[in-house]
Amino acid sequence: MAREKAVKASDLIDEPIVAPWDYYPTEFLEAWFDPFRPAGRRADDPHGVSMEECLSFVSRGVALFCVPESVSRFYSRPDVVYRPILDVAPAQVAIAWCAEVRNPAVTTFIETARTVLAEDGSDVASIQSAGS
Repeated sequence: MAREKAVKASDLIDEPIVAPWDYYPTEFLEAWFDPFRPAGRRADDPHGVSMEECLSFVSRGVALFCVPESVSRFYSRPDVVYRPILDVAPAQVAIAWCAEVRNPAVTTFIETARTVLAEDGSDVASIQSAGS
């Protein structure tokens, strides 16, 4: 698959997939993995706790790891190849914070996220203010 420009969900069905299986709620597992694991986790799907551990399984050729496209930018490694999965919906990411907490770091993070989205041409309004 590393030689392909992209793959389909059906290409992943027979491959072992590593993930932090035991830490995800059932609803997340169903939403994220259903295209390649409609019956749920298989016995040969390894459990990895951290991003680095999961990528280690990939680099050793033991399993695949299904991640959002952004992971390829933040976890670039010469021993791992990232390929888009053509027939799955793009992952949606959300930011949540406690409205009662007044932490300057949180405010700065939200402002930075809005700036990045604006520069990317994304919908800045999708990050709402507390209470809205």
